[in-house]
Order: sequence, then C-alpha cells, then structure tokens
Amino acid sequence: MRRPSTVVAQVGLALAAAAAIALPASPVSAAEGRSDRDAGKQRFTSVTFDGVRKPATPNTVGEEYATTRANPQRGADKKQAFIDSEAAAGRFHDRNSIDYLRFEHPNGEAVEALVPRNYRIDSVVVGAGLKRGPDGKDEMTVSASATGGEVETSDHLAYPAGPGFETFSYVNDGTYWLTSQYGALEFHWIKYKDKLETNNTKDAWAYTRWAEGTHGSAGWPRYWYVMDMGMRSYPTSSSRNILLGWLGYSPDIGEHQANCNDNWTVAVYNLAYNFKACETYRVDRNSYYQDAGDMSVNWKNNQFSWVYASGGPQKMAAIFAVTSRQGYQPYYKDYIYINWMNDSMNRIGGCGATDGSANC
Repeated sequence: MRRPSTVVAQVGLALAAAAAIALPASPVSAAEGRSDRDAGKQRFTSVTFDGVRKPATPNTVGEEYATTRANPQRGADKKQAFIDSEAAAGRFHDRNSIDYLRFEHPNGEAVEALVPRNYRIDSVVVGAGLKRGPDGKDEMTVSASATGGEVETSDHLAYPAGPGFETFSYVNDGTYWLTSQYGALEFHWIKYKDKLETNNTKDAWAYTRWAEGTHGSAGWPRYWYVMDMGMRSYPTSSSRNILLGWLGYSPDIGEHQANCNDNWTVAVYNLAYNFKACETYRVDRNSYYQDAGDMSVNWKNNQFSWVYASGGPQKMAAIFAVTSRQGYQPYYKDYIYINWMNDSMNRIGGCGATDGSANC
C-alpha cells in the first residue's frame, strides 16, 4: 500500500479562565479523499496514546514529554507559531515553557500538541482513515482529542503584558479574620516569587494584600457602620538584613477619594486586584531599602448614612514587589484593625490584631 502524505493537525492547548481546555478537534475532510491516492487506505480507526506502549502506539505521552524536554529546539517553528497566535489574542508565553508533543497514527497521519507547562496531557486519541461522508462517499478524515489537567506546581511563564516584565508565581497565602457583634474584617495575603529571575545576585518577591470590612446589626433598630479600617505590612527584623529594595507598589502614595461607583485596580507587573472603592484612602510606605514592603493603607468613612445605603462590604487593597539577596526569602508581619460606629454617631470599640485572627 502506498504511504499517504502526512496531514498534520496542530492542536494548541491553553488553559482558559474557567479551567477548560481550548482544544480544537481537527477533522480533515478532503475532496481528494476519493482519489486513487487513497484507494488503498484503511477504514477510519483511532488509537490512544497514554502511559502504556502498544503495537499501534510506539511512543507514550511520558516519552514524548521526556523527548521534548531533552531537546528544547524540537518543534521550534510550531512553538513559535503557537506563541504568535496566543500573543495576537493578548496571551504571552515564554518559549521555554511550551512543550511540543507529536503522535502518529499507524497509517502515517500525525497530530502535534503545543502545551504550556501549567497543563499536563494525560492521553491523546488520534483517528485517521476513510469515513463515510454526508454524501454517502468515503472521505479521508483525521481527528484528535486529548485529556489532561492543570499542573499543581508549575514553572510555566505567561507574560500578561508581553515579554520583558517581571513575572511572579504563587508561593504561599494566608487569611485572618477579626469578628465582633458589630461586623467583621476579612484580611487576605498572597506571596509570589519571580521564579525565572536571571540576575545571579538577587531574587524578586511580591505580595498582594486585600481586606473587606462589613457591618452588623447588633442592637437593632440601630444601624452600625464601618467607621475606619486599615492594614500594614512590614518586614521582620531578620528580613531587613537581606532586603535590597523596592521594585514597585500600588496604590500610589498619598490620599485618594472614591465614590462607591469606582472600580479600582491595584497592579504591579503581572499581579492585579480589582474592587469597588468607597470614601477616603491614605497610602503610605517606608522608602528605605531595608524596609522594602513596609506599606500601609488606611480607609476612612466620611459619609456614614450614604455609604451604608450603598450596601456591600467596604474594601481596600495593596500590592508591592521587592528584591532580596539571592537564596534568601523575606518574611512580613501584618497589622490590621477596624472600628464601627452606630447611627447616632456614638463610637463603638474596635478590633485589631497582628499576624492572626481575633474575636473582639
């Protein structure tokens, strides 16, 4: 039987926002499928490439991964085409974090997969051969499908704003709660590291911090309002010895006004947090290089009844990035507080804590 010309169905895998796979199945229905060239081809069959070698699948998925990791130049043109296509859609990838996998059906048709390293292929099904078409005649058909999942820990690099930017990956996180009969303050932090830092003398780190203050209805029919709240991060004494300076921070230093209709974004490099902002914010930082990351946000309620009527929690957020001596990790402490006021403008006792939750 004459060997058919190879029809390559390129399968680009990208993790969508909802953790779905963007996997275009690639059926090929060619008019020449009924020509003499295809006369000797077999009927349509499919084979599954997974973790086990079989007569029809001489390479496993794991072996393909090992091959592409050992030879980063393998499939270089296809990798670049994938990167260019993603960039046109506003998604930017580092070339070294894309894997190229190739799977060939026994009749010679091949399917290639371009897979970012925050995703792992478990199995690929390749179908090829003659299949009865809508007109009742045999058509040459090639198809592909894949199963896989998100990698829990990955060095995949996706530049949200294009190559040349610091790109931070998740390291750790934490949550603190301050609660009372008058309301609560929920505080969150996430720590990141630039895992692809090329400077051999320093490491880059970043933190996202945000909080939501809510009011309760203790002592009904009086209303209770969030009067003010704040959060501050600062390096531990040992971390001050290894910090080299600031890389960036958001929001800007100074006082900011918001009217509850504003959607605010704080952003540093590829990190961002969006929230609806109300009232007055005061942002301060310590500019000394050993105190990089010493930053505070203080929120104040100036229009109690109007803010209450707007409904929903009151929010504040900040992001900062710093550098440290290479091989050393900085650690930070946090102080958070919240105060409530009732509708007769009588002050209520507040609640504050350092590095932990509290019930006041």
